[in-house]
Amino acid sequence: MGSWTERGFVAQSVEDYKTQIQNVFVDAFGADFNVTDDTLPQCILIQELAELFANADADSIQVLAQLNPNTVSGIWLDIVALARGLQRTAGIPQTATVSVVSESSALPFTISQGQTFVCNETGESFVLAQAKTITSVNDSMQLKFSGEGNSAAAVGDHFHTEGIPAITTIEIVGLSAGTERETDSAFRARLRASAPVFNPTNEHIMG
Repeated sequence: MGSWTERGFVAQSVEDYKTQIQNVFVDAFGADFNVTDDTLPQCILIQELAELFANADADSIQVLAQLNPNTVSGIWLDIVALARGLQRTAGIPQTATVSVVSESSALPFTISQGQTFVCNETGESFVLAQAKTITSVNDSMQLKFSGEGNSAAAVGDHFHTEGIPAITTIEIVGLSAGTERETDSAFRARLRASAPVFNPTNEHIMG
């Protein structure tokens, strides 16, 4: 099987394994035992065992690469970092301040927490984080972008929503900047900085 050296995990090739297994068979059955004729049953078995061991090494390399703080990414990066007490910085959604124009005959009415509003111009959705009671024809409220970071919406864009016919116009009058979710590269750098000694290379050799 592959082994750990000062260079990291070193995998062996199919040919390396085949030679080793051939030597085992010769030691067990004698020098006259044929281990080179690939048409013989024992040679077919040797080849299959060599491929099995080499594939196991290749699988090990794939797993180890996902544990290496220099190369790990995605959910594996989150798992490795969490084991060291670090969490990825989540994105903060953008907030839109909107003016709400409603029919006077329907006042007052309450918009439920979690109500979804879709931007007419971009198709992106925003959500009402807290229930809002509309008490005047011209009112306002704040909506949070349903994604992380910033949307493509702009001041002057309009929203629509379902199930509230009393509202006639919803227009963005202000936008606060959100922050994007921490990228893999930034998170890896923070992980390495938190534990500079923990820096395996996991180099490998494939034949």
